[in-house]
Amino acid sequence: MKTPLHLGTSAFICALLYAGSLQAQNPLPNPGFENWVEGNPVGWTTNNNQFTGQPVSPNATGHAGTTSLRGTYLGLISAPILNTIDAANHPLAITQAYQRLTFYYQLQLESMQGTEIFAAGALFTNAGGTTVGQASGLFDRTQNTSTWAYADLPISNTGADPVGVNVTFTLNGLDAVVGSYFLVDDVALENGTAGVEELEEGATLSAAYPIPAREEMNLPFTLGRSGTVVIDVLDALGRSVSTRSLGTLAPGRYKEVLDVRGWSAGMYTAVLRTASGVYAQAVAVGN
Repeated sequence: MKTPLHLGTSAFICALLYAGSLQAQNPLPNPGFENWVEGNPVGWTTNNNQFTGQPVSPNATGHAGTTSLRGTYLGLISAPILNTIDAANHPLAITQAYQRLTFYYQLQLESMQGTEIFAAGALFTNAGGTTVGQASGLFDRTQNTSTWAYADLPISNTGADPVGVNVTFTLNGLDAVVGSYFLVDDVALENGTAGVEELEEGATLSAAYPIPAREEMNLPFTLGRSGTVVIDVLDALGRSVSTRSLGTLAPGRYKEVLDVRGWSAGMYTAVLRTASGVYAQAVAVGN
């Protein structure tokens, strides 16, 4: 089932400008990771210590600024962990709900087994500590890239009045390889639709939700130009378990819904084939 969300070009741009004027300022501290103290990014918490070493470190090049953050897998107890929980275990304070977690990343996962994962997410809680929203994205070696890629993770808001958020990045897996790493930069919590910049660059395949999917899997994607669209889902051995030919679609935002009842639990790869190129995203199915 395909849900079209596209607008005409002029109306789309006007809507973006209007939404942008209303959008709240990004609440995340030091989102471009330009500021560091004693090897740790200001405003963020890492697992750097005398036992784990320094799996989280500054990287000398950034997406927009001069620095980004690097998370390197150094061993079983030294997987990089970055989050916005403070030393007293309090989440970052916020005053409103958000619709999207966005960031730029580079990725180099060395494992050939398929269970090494770069994970990004956000967990929103209310004053009572109850979860009222979340976003999550899983990236495997099919998303390896040595140039900056844009990630746009939709936030599922299941409650009201969030007052705290924990944004997390990590790299782990049963077969994780020492030396595998991710770079991340320009992290933001946003409202509104995807920006014109992302649509002009081609297509994007955002994180599937819910995670894991048990009955239905939602695959959000955007198109920057018209063309034929096909979505394939591959299992861990590269075998096709689902193919959807969506015909010719206009530029805009879409969501494809897949029925995953009867699928084996585990990791799969969703592949979006468009006129602008081929895009892949790791997805999870549960029992």
